[in-house]
Amino acid sequence: MAKTKTFQKVKLHDIRVVDQVLADSDPNAGNVIYVGTSGSLAYPFVVARRVSGPGGWYVDTCRVMAAGRFLVTEWDRTFELEGESVDQWVTDVKRHLVLPGQGNYTLQYCVYGKQIIEVDFHVIAQDPPYVGIVPGPVDAGLAKGTIAWLTLKGPKGNVVSKPVWYGYENGILYVLTGDGEQKIPGLLDATSLVVSVRSKEKQSLIGEMECSVRILPKGPDWDAIARDVLIGRRLNLTDGDKAIDRWRKSCEITVLTPIPPEVAAG
Repeated sequence: MAKTKTFQKVKLHDIRVVDQVLADSDPNAGNVIYVGTSGSLAYPFVVARRVSGPGGWYVDTCRVMAAGRFLVTEWDRTFELEGESVDQWVTDVKRHLVLPGQGNYTLQYCVYGKQIIEVDFHVIAQDPPYVGIVPGPVDAGLAKGTIAWLTLKGPKGNVVSKPVWYGYENGILYVLTGDGEQKIPGLLDATSLVVSVRSKEKQSLIGEMECSVRILPKGPDWDAIARDVLIGRRLNLTDGDKAIDRWRKSCEITVLTPIPPEVAAG
């Protein structure tokens, strides 16, 4: 809880930097956001401030600083206040923000370019507690199906939409790509993409969800996913289980983790 700050008759009563789902479900959640185990793309989070002041239009600025001095990003917001007697929440939902990694960060909050407070928050390099929660129809479609469509930015900035085979376990997709296997332009450089699920019978769209993307490091976990999740899903293999050794040399496994859907800021 921030102490009340006043600038040009605008009073800041509270300000929060918190994971989007926690903001909606836990009013006492601390200033924490998650970047997943790869420590790059932040899960959606909110910057919410409760302000009051004379009726009219105002402009504030939020700056995200790493290590207290390196600017990561900043944005302006224009909002209207109804009057001094009314406390109003102004909320931004931030998506697709790539952070340098876990650690302590600072939000600098300004009104009309004048900084009035700094808020510390913590970035944790782990999946949030709700990871792997998939809408029911999409979950059923992925569990029963063999092909999904990936839509992402290609190497030249163009949009690529491509059908892929995949493994699916506990709400997370695993997609193999590399020499001798399916090629998905831009996948290994992507931080997020959209997964579309279609009905096998009618090819009608069942649903879509946005996912973060990370490359699974080679090691015991990689071997387990290749053996237990992927090998049985790969049709028409000529080398059977020996394909895992081939994959290890020339392929990568990407991990696609669901990101909560967009919500209205408010």
